[in-house]
Amino acid sequence: MTCKCTLFIIICNKIIKNWRDVRMPKPIEISNNKEPYELNTIELITELKSNKEQGLSTEEANKRLKEFGDNIIIPPKGESILRILYDYAKKPMHATMFSLSSINLLAGGKVSEALRIAANTLITGTFTVIPAIRSKFSKKKDKSPYIDQVTVVRAGMQGKVFHANLTVGDIIMLNSGDLVPADARIINITDSLTVNESTFTGEIEPVEKQIEAIDRHELPFFQRSNMLFAGSNIVNGSVTAIVTAVGNDREAG
Repeated sequence: MTCKCTLFIIICNKIIKNWRDVRMPKPIEISNNKEPYELNTIELITELKSNKEQGLSTEEANKRLKEFGDNIIIPPKGESILRILYDYAKKPMHATMFSLSSINLLAGGKVSEALRIAANTLITGTFTVIPAIRSKFSKKKDKSPYIDQVTVVRAGMQGKVFHANLTVGDIIMLNSGDLVPADARIINITDSLTVNESTFTGEIEPVEKQIEAIDRHELPFFQRSNMLFAGSNIVNGSVTAIVTAVGNDREAG
């Protein structure tokens, strides 16, 4: 039964991802249709046209920001509240968790466990859906991405930039207690790295991360141990990572 559940989740992920990619292509395509977690660090840095020590040049970073926009969630104009809720539910990360909750019930699992998974996924929505709905009825933008800062390497120099000003290919450095500002592939770890992903998975215990590539296509997000997802928190350790997705392209919004 466990194998059937896992297979069903992978199929759901594939269908949702393919439909999502048609509607919203990633800014920089990776060859052979691979995901960032499938490549080793050298391959990925090369694909994203960045540099581990130097990062992006200032010129290239500004070019990508102008082309792809700020690292913020932007609801389409004229979007209804139902559309906002639908867009949240269809994200691969959230759709997988809702599917997992349903499968748990169908497989004869505990009702309490299924409800816990669904409840945690719904609670996560408060961080994405409520601000989006609020911005729909307000002329004021969410200013937090323009207040919170992260350490980034650009043109060989470490400096601070606003979360909103991150772009694909940026090299970021995070420490214990930091909020992950964008989806990113881990390229270096100092000490044992653990991350709190409870807002996505419902699991209370922090998950351990690692640096090696994972040779498996269409891997469910919660098994991508070499990736960091926007909205999670660094619990222990320090990490250097390369940004792979920003704004509306992020897995969890």
